[in-house]
Amino acid sequence: MIKRVRYFAGQLLGAEDFEAEQRYVIERFRRLNRWLHGWGIVGGLRVSVSPGEIVVSPGLALDCLGNEIELDRPASVALPAGGKASYLTVAFTERAVDPQPAFFDPPAADEVCVEYRRLEEAAVLALEPVDPALGHAPPARRAEACGRAHPIAIARLVRIRSRWRLDPRFRPPRARR
Repeated sequence: MIKRVRYFAGQLLGAEDFEAEQRYVIERFRRLNRWLHGWGIVGGLRVSVSPGEIVVSPGLALDCLGNEIELDRPASVALPAGGKASYLTVAFTERAVDPQPAFFDPPAADEVCVEYRRLEEAAVLALEPVDPALGHAPPARRAEACGRAHPIAIARLVRIRSRWRLDPRFRPPRARR
């Protein structure tokens, strides 16, 4: 069952009411993303290998929970030192930013409390030994995705004659457009 905040004149609002409103909106967008688009790369996120690093172009992907994973500028990851194969993944993350003093009732005598005013969403690139989507529903049934926020593999790297290359047989998952 879906529940949302109902505002009315004279209502006393607390932080939990505003958090519930944010949760409702976020969950609504996630649900739409899952059912309309599934999961995978929406656009961009092109991968190239250059000496010592893997470079990824800006782009957008959706994880199985429906989070939008936006890489807003080119990014790079150092090539692994060893191994024979590795998956380059992109994942959704958020972190608290913009600290400010927080006042509580009753205030602690010698304690300064800090809370964060904003959450910043970001994309995180990483190298994984196994494709995180291994065993997922086939592309035609992507709305039946696992429903978890996990990394999406955007490339597979293989070591050939001591050089890292993109595996031309790997096809990253694509979200429906």
